Amino acid sequence: MLLTALSTGPCWALLPTGVLAKVNDVPLSQSSFDTLLQTNITQGQKDSPQLRQILKSDLIARELLLQEASRRGLERREGVQQALVTLQQNFILDLLVNDHLAQNPVSEADLKSEYERQSGLLKGAEQYQLRQIVTASEANAKAVLTALKSGKDFGALAQDKSIDASKAQGGQLGWLLSNDIVPSVLRAISTLPKGGLTASPLEVDGQWLVLLVEDKRPFQVPKYEETLPQLRQSLVQQRRLQLLEQLAKSAKIEQ
Repeated sequence: MLLTALSTGPCWALLPTGVLAKVNDVPLSQSSFDTLLQTNITQGQKDSPQLRQILKSDLIARELLLQEASRRGLERREGVQQALVTLQQNFILDLLVNDHLAQNPVSEADLKSEYERQSGLLKGAEQYQLRQIVTASEANAKAVLTALKSGKDFGALAQDKSIDASKAQGGQLGWLLSNDIVPSVLRAISTLPKGGLTASPLEVDGQWLVLLVEDKRPFQVPKYEETLPQLRQSLVQQRRLQLLEQLAKSAKIEQ
């Protein structure tokens, strides 16, 4: 709430039908208030005189602030109109996606099918707990590897030599799923034992990596009930992409 303690004060003049209040002669519609009230009730609030007064005060406070923003000419500042257009477009896009989902709802069968599909993709997957030291050149990476083989501490070397943000955590990357690891890296670490170092530096996107496998384990696919939010989000995204593909096929696009 913007200003829940705002006092509306006495008003002896009757307001026109459909008008909740007036702020400097600007009417606030009763329908706006009704929509706001219903939204709060839907979100778990209990309808009461106190809630209604708070919401009314909030609408009045918003109008006061909007009028002040207009008085200062903020909407005429550079970039503001384009930002407002973008906000409006995003709102309409959300409406479109929600409308499409209402016409093509995600069913229980869809969720279970997606769970089976994703579970199949993860069959036999492993997880690796890795540390890394990233350098700008192969020579630097080889020097790091030599230092590690001589007994230097990996975490300390990572903090001192690595150019990656993970240096702050001593090169720790946490648990990574094999499906998410770059193939060349996965080939290099898949045969290493726990505590094993890559035999030589690995080049990835123009940088050189030295990796330590701290631990590894088979990936345990979570139960269906545990993944419902992620499954639903995945299907919503799929439907959004399907809609976009349908529109693109029937559209004339010139670039």
